[in-house]
Amino acid sequence: MVLTDIDMPRMDGLALLRALRRDPRTSSIPVILLSRQAGEESRVEGLEAGADDYLLKPFDTRELLARVTRRLEIASANRTALEREQALRKSAEEAERRYTTILESITDGIVVLDRDWRYTYVNAGIERTTGRRRYELLGRVIWELFPAEVGTEGERQCRRVVSENVPAAFENYSPQLGVWYAVSACPSERGASLRAPRILRSANASSRRWSPARSASGAYFELGLIGMPSHRPRKAVSR
Repeated sequence: MVLTDIDMPRMDGLALLRALRRDPRTSSIPVILLSRQAGEESRVEGLEAGADDYLLKPFDTRELLARVTRRLEIASANRTALEREQALRKSAEEAERRYTTILESITDGIVVLDRDWRYTYVNAGIERTTGRRRYELLGRVIWELFPAEVGTEGERQCRRVVSENVPAAFENYSPQLGVWYAVSACPSERGASLRAPRILRSANASSRRWSPARSASGAYFELGLIGMPSHRPRKAVSR
């Protein structure tokens, strides 16, 4: 806590206040300005400069103590809230690092799209599958990057997942890549999460070795376990 008189010699109270607020080490220290200037303009000037309170002289000692006590209580509450926020942020960052490590270790392609169909996350599996680096994908609209996908079963199913808020498991042929994928998609508050476990077959292959219901269930379990934003599945549907 700093109590300072505005009318100090050399450096007045306002100059001291501004210096305290500029320094990150002292910027959060509560400051009460004392002054004989009773005008509203002087009071507003002090508060705009960052003062926590403004007290006119002469003042009652009990009033000063009450204001000091109150400001210290507020400062303590703010410090506690800041420490809690920092702890939560650190915990969230650590969790995000763990989740990212898990996602990057998965060989299957994992994609997270927002409601505008922009990539918000891709793992290394998607980089390998598409032959594109993630910086080429993030923030871009999937249908603009892969226009040949428009009108495919994959687009229809993805849009249904988001609009109907249901999971889906389906096979999709990628004209641009020339392969079939087993895709599991699940809705999230921000869009959709997609998982392409493996290439089913080349364009001219006929074998099918994949169970849609089983894959959708697995995708939900894995994505939910590692903290991807998703709703609980209602029913795995393949239309």
